[in-house]
Amino acid sequence: METKSKKDVIADNMCSFLLVFFLLCMVFSWVIAYYPHYEKYWYEKTEPVTWEKYEKEKSSAAESGDTFLPIEFSGYPTAGMKTELKSYEDFLEKRDEVICLEVDASELKPTGVYEKVFDFSRSASGSSYSKYNMGRSGTVVTPSSSAPQRTGDFGAFFYRYKAIYAQYYVLSLEERDRILILINDSAVDIPKKGIVRLPCAARTWTSVDMEDVEMWELILANNLQYDSYYEEMYTLDASTWWFEFGLDKDEFQEFRAAVAVILLVGGAIGIFLTLLTAVLRAKYSR
Repeated sequence: METKSKKDVIADNMCSFLLVFFLLCMVFSWVIAYYPHYEKYWYEKTEPVTWEKYEKEKSSAAESGDTFLPIEFSGYPTAGMKTELKSYEDFLEKRDEVICLEVDASELKPTGVYEKVFDFSRSASGSSYSKYNMGRSGTVVTPSSSAPQRTGDFGAFFYRYKAIYAQYYVLSLEERDRILILINDSAVDIPKKGIVRLPCAARTWTSVDMEDVEMWELILANNLQYDSYYEEMYTLDASTWWFEFGLDKDEFQEFRAAVAVILLVGGAIGIFLTLLTAVLRAKYSR
């Protein structure tokens, strides 16, 4: 029986490793392309908001009669740009203002409830914000999608290839009032302790009907205030507007698709070349 040389053994092991590697690239190409939190990179690229820009846009909006200014502001505020928010009454007064908060991480409590802030089926259909109306929940109404509007931790992960979700946090204010704030914690780092600067946010509202079990559980478990007459609750949104106006959705989708194609095609080519190399080695080593 012919004994292989050390060089041949190394070459065979390398071929085996490459075959497994390229096969895994193909098998997991879709997972690698659509499940990592690439939006974090896009979020950090967003140009910071400044008071000067905000006041200029606010003045322009007032002249044109636009009363929904905060949607145009997304991403992080400039250092030093801070909103004082001590009570629920302070919060209610911020109807048409951009809200920039710096809070202690201990004042933020994750709820495990996620809200859909962007549906990729809209980007694929070429739709734009102007084609949508504001729904009763205060968020943008989107076309039907198999990705649910609200879900838990597993659902937020499972449906990442179809939509991006943000998590509701309970924000405790100085006067012991609590409000819900929507944060995309896949793009925004929330530390365990210390002061954290949150993205620009806007006051919005969500419907609270008798069948909305998840929202009622949040209200009761955290002693949240809501308007029983109008069956709605005011919340703070630090996520949706960025996905509407700050994210280049076409570029984001093209990037994810490119990653999938590169891994799939690259894996196939890699397997072909590795097998071809193994065949040629076997042929000419005789």
